[in-house]
Amino acid sequence: HSNHPICGKTHTAIGDHKGSCENVTWTEVTQADVTEGGELKLEDGKSYYLGENISVKYDITIKGTVNLCLNGHSITKTSASSPSEGVITVEPNSSFTLCDCNGSGADNGKITHADTVTGRGVLVGSSSSRPSTTSFIMYGGTISGNRINGDDGAGVRVHSASFKMYGGTISDNCVEGNPNYGGGGVAVSGNAKFIVYGGEISRNKSDVDGGGVAVVWSSFQMYGGTISGNTATGDGGGVGLWNDSFRLSGGTISGNTATSRGGGVYFRGDTLTISDTVEISGNSAANGGGVYINSQDLA
Repeated sequence: HSNHPICGKTHTAIGDHKGSCENVTWTEVTQADVTEGGELKLEDGKSYYLGENISVKYDITIKGTVNLCLNGHSITKTSASSPSEGVITVEPNSSFTLCDCNGSGADNGKITHADTVTGRGVLVGSSSSRPSTTSFIMYGGTISGNRINGDDGAGVRVHSASFKMYGGTISDNCVEGNPNYGGGGVAVSGNAKFIVYGGEISRNKSDVDGGGVAVVWSSFQMYGGTISGNTATGDGGGVGLWNDSFRLSGGTISGNTATSRGGGVYFRGDTLTISDTVEISGNSAANGGGVYINSQDLA
């Protein structure tokens, strides 16, 4: 395992991830590293890989810079998470990179909660974060099977931080109850940045808006990847955006459903830019199956 770079088993150029990818020294993590109380500590400046499936009772807190390879294995949280944590919680001014060098098909490594246990997958930043210094980079792995009630972002919640997605899957997560703006797969707010170059956001659900992705007063750019099969009981089955601008320059948004407006995309803001090769197809809603625009000025 020690011979692959941070971005996975082999380096693949995608989006702005070009050139070399640093090789690091990886440290194995097994259930024996979890304390009897159910806590796992990962140290700043180190890189870890899972040697087996593990379960934790408390969230894994990232302070500093940490790389984690799921290695085809899963992390399952067995106790309910509060809105201020996830299975993995990335503290302000910290950086977390996730890959999965041996995951494939049904054997992808997973970040999840146990059945009937509520909580989100990954929480990145907080109201005190700075987007330029708090980050989550995802090259592989699966964030799935997480369910949160009355709060936003069941799969990944990004607040005043940055999230770059080059690969991996965020699927089958669900926002229930009455949150602010939903985001079954991903919720982004607080002047955050979300850039998608690849990967899949699929089959997530929201009881309100943003079945796949919800973005509020933050930057969202999509250059590749797929957002598909998500549902919202509200606006934005695939993507719901309440934002100054949205750049869509590649990828696929398909097969999403909204009860109200914007089966594929709901956009309320100033500037919507669509360029290059983009597929928006097979989405459905009561109004605007593909894209619903609620804005005065568009370019």
